[in-house]
Amino acid sequence: METPCHTAGDIGRRVRDVARQLQSTALAAGTRKHYDSAWRFWAEWRQLAGLPLYLTGSDTAADARALRDFAAYCFHEHGNSAGTIEGKLSAIRYHHLIPEHGPGVDLKPHKIITDVLRGIGRRTAAPERRAP
Repeated sequence: METPCHTAGDIGRRVRDVARQLQSTALAAGTRKHYDSAWRFWAEWRQLAGLPLYLTGSDTAADARALRDFAAYCFHEHGNSAGTIEGKLSAIRYHHLIPEHGPGVDLKPHKIITDVLRGIGRRTAAPERRAP
């Protein structure tokens, strides 16, 4: 009888490693870079505010308020546009959703966040258009 060259545990580990690699390449390199930068910005803000890094997902209204406050911070303190903030919020959602990164919490968009982004858009001057 031939001895298998790999044990069940080896195969399981290899498959998990391949799955993680596939998952990590799901995002384009530029998107990953943007998400990592936005996540560092989030982590810095949470630390400055004396708050835990991850939202719990147990109170969606509280999570939405935390994201709203972060959006206001990005706009007021750093002059970020609504589009830039939307990208940062996507990064935060991604890092919360992926179990390897965070608690596996799905931070769905909430009306108070879309209202804040809409308000930022209204307060931001539209770019001047060039004459044809």
